[in-house]
Amino acid sequence: MLNPDSKLLPKIVEVFEGNGWECEPVPGAPVIEAGFEAHHGRLIMHVQAYDAIGAVSVVALSPTLMSTAAARSKTSELLMRANERMNLGGFEMRWDEGEVLFRIGNVFPNGTLDPEVLSLLVEIAIVEMDRLAPCLAIIAKSRSAELLLLDAAELLSRDDLLPEVGSLPAE
Repeated sequence: MLNPDSKLLPKIVEVFEGNGWECEPVPGAPVIEAGFEAHHGRLIMHVQAYDAIGAVSVVALSPTLMSTAAARSKTSELLMRANERMNLGGFEMRWDEGEVLFRIGNVFPNGTLDPEVLSLLVEIAIVEMDRLAPCLAIIAKSRSAELLLLDAAELLSRDDLLPEVGSLPAE
C-alpha cells in the first residue's frame, strides 16, 4: 500500500510501471524499492518522494559491503576520485555499515514529476553504480597489505572492468 500522504509517490510508481520496472512500496514511508539486473550484478534501489519540496531522491546500493577499516578507507578514496569526475549525483558510503551508494535527485517544480527525467535519474544511478561495482569487488576481496599498494586512480581508469559497448542490452 502506498503512503496516502504522498502526492509524488503514486506518480513515481506510475513511471516505474510505464517502464516495466517492478517496485514495492515501503510501508509507512514515501519510498519504493526496486531491484535491477545490471552488467555486474543485481542492484537494489530506493526512490523517495519529498512532497514538501517537490523533490525525488534515487539511491542505488552496491551489493558489495566494505567489511574492514582498510577496505573502507580505500573505498573512500575511490569514491572521492569518482565524484571529482561527476556532474550529476554522487557516491557516498555509510561508514559503519561499509555500504556504498550512489545518490541522485531532482526538484520538480510544483510537484509536477517529469517521467523522462525520473527515468533518466534511475538509469544514471544504475549505470554509475554498475560502473564502480568491479572496483568495489576488487577492494573488498583485497587483504589489508594489498590495499596499501592499490592505486584508486588507476583502478578507476581500467577499461577492462567495463562492459563492451556491444554487450549492453539494446533499448
